[in-house]
Amino acid sequence: GTMSLTGSSGVSIHAGSADVSEFLTISSEAKMDIDVAGDITIDSDTGVLDFADGGTTIGRIKNDSSDLVVEARVQDKDIKFNGNDGGSGITALKLDMSDAGTATFNNAVFIKGDTTLKSDGGAINFGDDAEIQLTHVHDVGLLLTETGGGQPTLQFVDSEESISSDGTNLILKSGNTAFKI
Repeated sequence: GTMSLTGSSGVSIHAGSADVSEFLTISSEAKMDIDVAGDITIDSDTGVLDFADGGTTIGRIKNDSSDLVVEARVQDKDIKFNGNDGGSGITALKLDMSDAGTATFNNAVFIKGDTTLKSDGGAINFGDDAEIQLTHVHDVGLLLTETGGGQPTLQFVDSEESISSDGTNLILKSGNTAFKI
C-alpha cells in the first residue's frame, strides 16, 4: 500500500546511532522521486557523495579542502558532459581517463582570460581529422605540422599570402608569388 507521513513543521526520520553498521536504507523495486518546492541539501560530514550501480561505485563528488572534486571511480572510464543540441543528443566534452584526462571538445573552444597552455609539448589540433597541429617546443617556439601529407601553411588574409614548408625549404608567398628559402 501507500504510506504517507505529513507534518506542518516537517517530517524527520532519524537513525539515532553513531555505530556505522547501523544505517538508514530507503529501497524501491522501481524508482524513487524526490520532489520539493525548495532547495535540496545533501549534507555528508565525510564530504563524499557516491553514485553506484549494482554495488559498483561509478562516480563520486567530494570535498577536498573545500575544492569540489568530480571523480570517475571505475578504471579508465571517462567523464562526459552531455546535452541536447536542437533535438539531438551530443557529448559536448569528454575527459578521457585512460589518457591522463585528455579533454575532447565536440566543437569550438572559447577561452576567456588566461589563454596559456601550461605544458611543454602541449599541442592544439585543428580540423575534423586533426590534420593540422600546433605544438609548443620547450624553450624554442611553436611547431606547425600537417599529418595528411601536405605542406603545413600559415596564411595571412588568404592563400596568396602565406608561409609554408616542403620539409627542405621555407616558402614565402606574397601576391601569389612564391619565394623558396
